[in-house]
Amino acid sequence: MRPILMGLLRGRRGLPGVPDSTTSWKVVIAEMLNEAFVAVVFRGAKPDGGGFMDRIFFWSVLGGRMYGMEKRLPFDVVRGFRLFGEYLVVSGDEKTVLYEMAHHAAVPRKVKVVDTAHNPLGLCAVAQPDGLARSVFVSAHKNKGMLQVHRLGEHPICLHAHYSPVASFALSSDGRLLATAGSKGTLVRIFSTNDGKLLQEVRRGTDRADIHCVAFSPDSKWLAVSSSKCTVHVFRVNVGSPESDHGSFQEAAALPSPAANASKSQRSYLSFLKGSLDSKLDRLC
Repeated sequence: MRPILMGLLRGRRGLPGVPDSTTSWKVVIAEMLNEAFVAVVFRGAKPDGGGFMDRIFFWSVLGGRMYGMEKRLPFDVVRGFRLFGEYLVVSGDEKTVLYEMAHHAAVPRKVKVVDTAHNPLGLCAVAQPDGLARSVFVSAHKNKGMLQVHRLGEHPICLHAHYSPVASFALSSDGRLLATAGSKGTLVRIFSTNDGKLLQEVRRGTDRADIHCVAFSPDSKWLAVSSSKCTVHVFRVNVGSPESDHGSFQEAAALPSPAANASKSQRSYLSFLKGSLDSKLDRLC
């Protein structure tokens, strides 16, 4: 993605407000909503030489138009961001901000600012379910291993995902489910965003690993986990489907309790590892 964008952006020189690729401005992050709309983070040196500053631009590929966010971000450096539907969530070192975009040409409107702990990985997620369900976005918490689940107009739900720092998380496309992985990289947990309950726990392996990414399939029936072990594990999601009205949730009748899940973690369909860790070690993940 980045090399392709850099090649295409070389032809954007001279547009008002667009950093010139011949200067110190560089593309550091890009997020694609679809084949026609891309959000891009440019990074450049501050005029006074005191570090770096980032600017977010939106590129309408088909229209050939690029425009930047007019309002200043509440932090200098963007660590991560996600674009989904009408919403953009941006993470800095100690804050995460949710913006609303009525349409692709609209100026983003700041909706909510959340204080977080130091977030060098830029962890954040957003989903905009269909129907009457409200949009969901997830941010880091000030406390280690904890996350905040936000719905507009409601109090956030704080959940203790792991005893170790959270290394990666992802929302299902409908916003019902939140998958999380800790820095130990052995266990992956799935929570309900409606009430923060632990619904399922799966095991990637017994050795420590850096989790690079977790992602649900579009139908939320499968979960993929990639790690520094040069593997991708795929797990079946054993969670009930949402009720058809008002975006509420129901759990599968045969779903084991969280305690049962913790003692018998499901293994990957693509994993050939055998054996298990002591339950005391599991509690540290």
